[in-house]
Amino acid sequence: LRLETSSHEGVPKEKMGVAEAPASPTPSPRAAPPALLPVLEASPARGQLAATFHALTWASDKLSWAVAAAAEALPLDALLAGVSAALTERPVLVTGDSLYMVTSVTLGLAELLKPFKFQGTLMPLVPPALLPLLESPTPLLAGVMREDLAAAPPPGRGALVLDLALGASAPAGWRGELGGAPYAIPVPPLPGEGLLYRDLLPVHTRLRAASTSPAGPGAAQATPLPRFPGHLSVEAACAALELSVLVEDHLGTFAERVARHSLRDTDSGLCVLLQEPLFAAFEAGDLLFLDDFLGAQVCAEHFELTRL
Repeated sequence: LRLETSSHEGVPKEKMGVAEAPASPTPSPRAAPPALLPVLEASPARGQLAATFHALTWASDKLSWAVAAAAEALPLDALLAGVSAALTERPVLVTGDSLYMVTSVTLGLAELLKPFKFQGTLMPLVPPALLPLLESPTPLLAGVMREDLAAAPPPGRGALVLDLALGASAPAGWRGELGGAPYAIPVPPLPGEGLLYRDLLPVHTRLRAASTSPAGPGAAQATPLPRFPGHLSVEAACAALELSVLVEDHLGTFAERVARHSLRDTDSGLCVLLQEPLFAAFEAGDLLFLDDFLGAQVCAEHFELTRL
C-alpha cells in the first residue's frame, strides 16, 4: 500500500472544508488513589512483612484463606492447642455446622505447622462411611460435621476436639475439649508459648475484627461478614500473613534449638539426638511437649533421624 502526501500545504483549512478541532481542556489534577495495603505495624517476626498485594494471595500451595478461617473461628489459646496437639501426634478433630469452616480450619491448622509437616492422616472432611477411622490409633487431623460426630463413637482418650460453635463464645483460656476427660492428659503448651501468645494476640484480634462487622444496637456480639469461600479482605489477608510468619518463625527457632543437639554421620547418614543435653537446654515447662514431640514421626521426618 502506497501513501500519497497532500499538496495543499499553503491552502487555509477553511477553504479545504476542514473544521479545526477545539483544543482539549487541560486535565485537572486528580487525587492519588488510595493505597491497596494498610500500614503494617512493626512486628518481632524476622520474616519480611513488606509484601505486595500479589504476595498476599500466595501461591496455590499456600492456604492464607484457611489460616484466616482458623484464626477467625478459634480463640488464640485453642488455636495454639491445636498446633501443639498436631505436632505431638494427638488426634485432632474439628467439628461444626458449616462445611466451609470445618474444612478450612482443618487445613489452616495443618498450614500453621510449618516448617514441620504433618505425617499422619489429614482429612479436611471425614464422610459418614469412614467414621470408624476416628478410632484409629494413628495420628489424625480431621474435620467432622457435628451430626456425624454425634453418631460416631466417643473420641479416644487424649483426642482434642475443637468445636467451632463453642470456640466462637468460649471463655478466655479455652483450649478445646479432650476425649476421655477428666482423665485425659491436657495438651502440653508449645515451648515458649507465653511469648508467642503475646506476639500473636494483637494480630489475632485484628484479623477477627477484619472478618466481622461491629455489633449493632441490641446485638450480643459481632457477626461474621458475608463473603465468598476463600475471599479475604486486604486487612484480613495482611493479618493472616503476619500470623503465619510469626508462628513459622517461632517453630523454626524451636527446630534450630533441637538441631543443635543432633549428631549426624556424613558417611552413613545416621542421625541421632542427644536427649540429655537437649532436655537441659529447655525450661521445665517445655519438657512435656518435648518428650511427646521427640517420639513423633513429625520430628523423625523433619530432622531425618535414625531410629535405633
